[in-house]
Amino acid sequence: MQQLSTSKTKAVLISSIGGGLENYDFILYVFFAPIFAQLFFPVKNNFLSLLNALAIFAIGYLARPIGGIVFGHYGDKFGRKRGMLISITIMAIATVAIGCLPTYATIGVAAPILLVIFRILQGFAIGGDLPGAISFVAEYSDNHKRGLSCSTVFFAVNVGLLLSSAVAALTTSLLTHEHLISWGWRIGFFLGLIIAVVGFYLRSKIAETAYFKTLEQNEDILKNPVRHLFRIHYSEVMQGVGLVWLFAVLIAQVFLYMPTFLDTEAHVHLNTALILNSYNVVIFALFIPIMGYLSDKVGRKPIIFSSAFLILLASYPLYTLLTHASLIMKIVGLNCFGILAAGIVGTVPTTLAELFPTHVRYSGIAISYNIGFAIFAGSAPVVATYLIYKLHFAEAPSFNIIVAAIMALIAAVKMKEGSGKTLLHHVVK
Repeated sequence: MQQLSTSKTKAVLISSIGGGLENYDFILYVFFAPIFAQLFFPVKNNFLSLLNALAIFAIGYLARPIGGIVFGHYGDKFGRKRGMLISITIMAIATVAIGCLPTYATIGVAAPILLVIFRILQGFAIGGDLPGAISFVAEYSDNHKRGLSCSTVFFAVNVGLLLSSAVAALTTSLLTHEHLISWGWRIGFFLGLIIAVVGFYLRSKIAETAYFKTLEQNEDILKNPVRHLFRIHYSEVMQGVGLVWLFAVLIAQVFLYMPTFLDTEAHVHLNTALILNSYNVVIFALFIPIMGYLSDKVGRKPIIFSSAFLILLASYPLYTLLTHASLIMKIVGLNCFGILAAGIVGTVPTTLAELFPTHVRYSGIAISYNIGFAIFAGSAPVVATYLIYKLHFAEAPSFNIIVAAIMALIAAVKMKEGSGKTLLHHVVK
């Protein structure tokens, strides 16, 4: 591959930062869900209002596979950089539009309809952005540093999550409830524009990858990368979905749903549960690049196998610890989950990049990743709650994680080790 003038380290960092900033825009909504419930779904039943607001959040996840297909096709035809620039632009427009929306009191039912439209646009945008960032970083990285480089994308994603949480916390603590309801909730969404502009500017300064430039020079770009992907690389897509299954369930159940579980089943006050969860997200984020680095040294398969196997064995005991043990031991249980999850999250993105050749890499990552998240992340809190209700014991959600761990182990059996090797570049037409 011809060397690019842009520093590899700079390109990796800029792509990762862009992914983290875009995740800020996507996640911010959920922290203001109670506000959206009051302003956009003002029914007498507060529970139904909140349920409607959370349903809108879930719609963003359902839109991700569509974004993955569209941006995967575009990124494999016109370049990873162009795809990432367009996705961050759409995210900025949608986020600022949400911040500008009139409420139900002003325009009636049109308010929640517009909210749905812009939330779909957010999901569409992030469905293309993260796979684009993974493709871009993987193709820029040295062969023996690819695991560490790709893991920085998801380290940055978690920084974006913490940033959105911090903005929401500061806004709610510094403003009165009246000011928060009338205009304060909009601040975080307007900040999203600044964040997106910074991300767009940084990304515009880096060059396209050498892998994609070689495709252009050899005239190997496909007319329909997505169709080709399913025709030639269907088994790799299924392997990717199997790996992302565990990835998605861990993110949704161990981090997004955990405060609710601790509050309702483990008798931890919600405020304390949120603090513990935030602390665990920090531990989780710090271990992601460590696991990425280790995967460069010992291989992707050993890290995925050992992490998935330990998750399979430890999930039920850890849920028992979270449910019945002292607060200190609950923290230990959370940290164990966070470190084990980092073994999957720090390794799977690189593995997805190594599964697919250059001409369908963006599409392959986007479709595998977003199908996994749309189905298994979106359903995990519902499945966990249903298992508790049906089986009548608090450790029941562990079964959802155990099934996902088994699927990851099955997927990992067939995958080829890519650590230290040149990315696949052959074109089969």
